[in-house]
Amino acid sequence: MTGLLKIDVDPGNLAQRQFTDLEKTQLPFALQQTVNRVAQDIQDTWKRTMAGVFDNPTRATLNAVFVKRARYTRGSNGQRENEAAIVLIKDQAGKGTPPAKYLLPQVFGGTRVDKGLDSALRRAGLLAPGEQAVPAAGAPLDGYGNIKRGIVQQVLSQLQANRESGSQSNETAASRARNARRGVRKPKRAELNRRYFAVRGAGGKGYTVMRDGSSLTSHLRPGVYMRKGKYRLTSIFAFVRRPSYRKRFDIFSLASKVYSRRFDFYFERELAKAIETSKIRGRA
Repeated sequence: MTGLLKIDVDPGNLAQRQFTDLEKTQLPFALQQTVNRVAQDIQDTWKRTMAGVFDNPTRATLNAVFVKRARYTRGSNGQRENEAAIVLIKDQAGKGTPPAKYLLPQVFGGTRVDKGLDSALRRAGLLAPGEQAVPAAGAPLDGYGNIKRGIVQQVLSQLQANRESGSQSNETAASRARNARRGVRKPKRAELNRRYFAVRGAGGKGYTVMRDGSSLTSHLRPGVYMRKGKYRLTSIFAFVRRPSYRKRFDIFSLASKVYSRRFDFYFERELAKAIETSKIRGRA
């Protein structure tokens, strides 16, 4: 998990305020509730901004922002103290690229980071330094505009570029024959008829096709292609120069605005609630 913003509240002008004894006893709890509510507002603001800044962001992207709420802890003097409320963006993912990794260039600007596909193709020697793979015109996309995960896995397997260790993760001639002998279902047969190959830059006017360790000059642009039948080719990925992004998701400015607008309101409300609750319980 990546903590991009930590809301660690020093009351500032509140320190000069004259509190009653009752208010002082409720101050730690009121501050805890206040920073948690401000942090929640920042989370909501970031998610709303994502929906406007990015084109149809995935659910995983929108849900990548979360809050670690402030709690009570015991200080070195044995007194109860408040932890900070922390707003985080996930830097781990079960599958695919962690949200923090691909969101950071949008926050700070700069070049796009490699995704898992880029890293695998680069390790296989198919993607040159400074290049990245992006969906081409013929790529089958999901509802979020991303290439379907099953296609990515087929590409990596057939190009012997799978990210998993060992040869079992890559498709071989023997495995294709074995699947045929086992009587693969018709939809699977259609998928097996899709053969992928990669074209990488040769440093000159031509390009070099990399398939099964062989190479030949090609008129095709660098990328990954799908061959169906003898002559039909579809461009799946294009190899392009690494794009550079401008800063367009300024989470720090958004957080600062939320804090400035909401902190005082929440503090006064939470302090009043804490005092009223204390009176009702007969602790005032």
